[in-house]
Order: sequence, then structure tokens, then C-alpha cells
Amino acid sequence: MLDDYLVDSCQKVSTTRDDFGQEITGVTESLACRWRDITTVRRGQNTDTSDADSMVWFAAGTVIAKGDILLFEGAYYQIQKLTKAKRLGETAPQFIKCEVTVTTIGIS
Repeated sequence: MLDDYLVDSCQKVSTTRDDFGQEITGVTESLACRWRDITTVRRGQNTDTSDADSMVWFAAGTVIAKGDILLFEGAYYQIQKLTKAKRLGETAPQFIKCEVTVTTIGIS
């Protein structure tokens, strides 16, 4: 649905720990996305706020999960909230929206 809008690119970073407990950055996978820096979301009369540093949209088939680490423009972000958006009355997701916060590899 949003494929034409996914004009940005980020990397999904896999991490492991060595024998000394140090974080080791693994292989990255490049993902098409739409990235938007944001600090607060407010909607309607009832205020919904978000502490996210950015919001990211992915295609519906993207393999992504809460807690995953993303690298975008030299900064690391961790997915805090993931929403699979569906049309009313349908079961198939149209796209995936994620709220992310700035992180340091290994710190969450």
C-alpha cells in the first residue's frame, strides 16, 4: 500500500555478546522505510502523547519486532512500539508503523 512512500532506508542490526559480555554488532539488513523525526504526538481532544524520538513505517511483509535495533543516518534506535495497520474489516496488514527511541547498542 505505501511502497511508493518508502523512500528512506535503514539497517536492521543484529547483536550478540562475546565471552566478555561486550556487544558485537552483527550483519545488517537494509530495509526500505519512511522515517520521520518526532518528539510528541497529539490527537483530538484527548491527548495521546508518545516519548518516541522518531516514527518509522515499513511495508506489511517486513520482518521486524519490538526491541529490534535500527541504524539510520549514523544513529541507533530501538523499536519501542509496533503497530500492524489493517483496513476496517480486513485481516491482512497494510503497513507496519513503529515508534523508536535513540539507544546505544546493548542498552535498552
